[in-house]
Amino acid sequence: MSYIFGKKALFDALKSNKDNIAVVNLMANNNLLINKLATLNIPYVAHKNQDFFKQFPIHLNHQYIVTEIKNTKVTKSHANDLKSFLLEKKDKKQMLVLIVDSLNDPQNFGAILRTCNVFGVDAVIYKNSNQVQVNDFVQKASMGATLTLNMFKVANLSNAIELLKQNNFWVYATSLSDDAKYNDEIEYENRTAIIVGNEEKGISPIVVKNSDFNIIIKMYGTMQSLNVSVATGILLFEARKQLEKKCK
Repeated sequence: MSYIFGKKALFDALKSNKDNIAVVNLMANNNLLINKLATLNIPYVAHKNQDFFKQFPIHLNHQYIVTEIKNTKVTKSHANDLKSFLLEKKDKKQMLVLIVDSLNDPQNFGAILRTCNVFGVDAVIYKNSNQVQVNDFVQKASMGATLTLNMFKVANLSNAIELLKQNNFWVYATSLSDDAKYNDEIEYENRTAIIVGNEEKGISPIVVKNSDFNIIIKMYGTMQSLNVSVATGILLFEARKQLEKKCK
C-alpha cells in the first residue's frame, strides 16, 4: 500500500484517477472534506484523535489527510517492462522521456516527477540502486504525480539508453563539457530522451558517453548552476515547446 499526503495531493488524485484511492484517513472534524468524499463515494476513515497520523514523519506535513492508494505505476522494475512499453508505443510519433541518474534528495525527485506530469512526459527511467527511490517523501513532494506517470526502475542506465536508441530516440545529456550546446538552440527530435543527474556530481561519465548530445542551460546572471528540479523544468519546457511546434 502506498500513501499520498495532504489536501492538494488528494484533490489531484480525485481529479486524475479516483478509482486508485483505497481510503482517505482524516480527522473527524473535517466536515467539508468528509461531505465531499461521501458525495463522490470515496471510502474514508474519520479519526477522532491524532494517533493514526503519528506514525508518519512530521516533515511530510500531511495536514491530517493521508490517502491510501491501491496501486501505482511504480511497479515496473526492470528493463523488460521498459522494452514492452516501447513496443506498445512503437507507432507513437512523438515521445518525451526523462532519465534520472543518481538523485539523492527525495524533495528534488518528487518535484521532478510533478514537473514531468505537467509537461506530459511519457516515461521516467531511474536506477534501482544508488538513487533515491519512490518513498513517502517523494510521494509527498510529487503531489501524487507518481499515480499518473509511467516509471521504470532499471539496473543499468546505459542499457536503457541503448534500448531507447533502438526505438528511434535521440538522447540529450545535461553536461558542462566543451561540446555542450544550449538547450534552446538545439533541435529536439520527435523521440527525445533527456538525462538529468546527481545534485553534486551530475551525470556519470559512462552515461554521458552513451548519449547523442550534450546540452546546457544558458545562464544570464552571476550564478552558474541551478537546482536540478528547476533545471529539469526548463529543459522539459523547451523540449515540449519544440515538439508542439513540430505538430503544427
